[in-house]
Amino acid sequence: MRRSLCLLLVLAACKSSTTSKVTVEKKDRVAVITAQLLNEDITTVFRPEQLEGTIEHISEKTYTETKGSDYTYKDTISREYLFRDGRLHQIAVATRRMRHDTLTIRYDTAGRILALIYSDNHSTYNTDKFRYDANGRRIEKVNRFYSIESSSKYKYSPKGDSIWITRQPGDRKELITIAEKGGPLEVSRLIMPVEMPWRTVIEQYNPACQLMERVELQSDTVNYKLSLQYNEKGNSIVWKQFHRKDNIADKADSVNLKASFNTAYIYDSKGNWTSKTEEQLGKGWKSVTTRKVVYN
Repeated sequence: MRRSLCLLLVLAACKSSTTSKVTVEKKDRVAVITAQLLNEDITTVFRPEQLEGTIEHISEKTYTETKGSDYTYKDTISREYLFRDGRLHQIAVATRRMRHDTLTIRYDTAGRILALIYSDNHSTYNTDKFRYDANGRRIEKVNRFYSIESSSKYKYSPKGDSIWITRQPGDRKELITIAEKGGPLEVSRLIMPVEMPWRTVIEQYNPACQLMERVELQSDTVNYKLSLQYNEKGNSIVWKQFHRKDNIADKADSVNLKASFNTAYIYDSKGNWTSKTEEQLGKGWKSVTTRKVVYN
């Protein structure tokens, strides 16, 4: 069975900087969102987090309680984030349920990610490697999970507003188109898996290049919708998923309480969060993450 990597990088602090932008210049928005979309096309989703100040180290603990039918399941995950030259270098993860994991990130001289290397107590078990063109755009990702290898190749339109992705093995394809819609920036993703119906995903992003809404359609039926809200610091505070009631409704307008949650934060004097509380709308689980941030 393919090993789950989701513990390592659901939200990873990638870059330490002195300022964070509430909005992104219009001419840069396509490039920023393109990078975000390609970071979703990695074995473990890589979502860089903007941080304030020059950071050396972050210690993080996540405590989760999940209610069962006749018991409450409790778990704690510890993460250590190490920085070098203002960039995230390594994340070490410890949990009672699995082997300790470490993610090491390698960069080129321009600051682009060359490799994401995942290892445990015994060996390196997963690696993502990347190649870029002369314009600094990612053109290939090669993944090796133990002895299994797969790849994605990216081809850009002359204007850079669309990306054609081909994945092997299986010859799976995806066409991503990015367009201004008089306000929110809209991303259309046509996913063409082999031997399955095509799917279309429509996403809308705000001026800060944050995802506001995602809608998934299949045969003109809305199967799924995601809606997000953010606070004044740009952190997500509402994650709400909708689905088709009993899978027979015409559109996804029924809130999925098990997959939706609210988030509240406490911040330090520099503006980085040090406590994050997430709670499922259905009250089935609650998670509290605390951070100790060490600055240079």
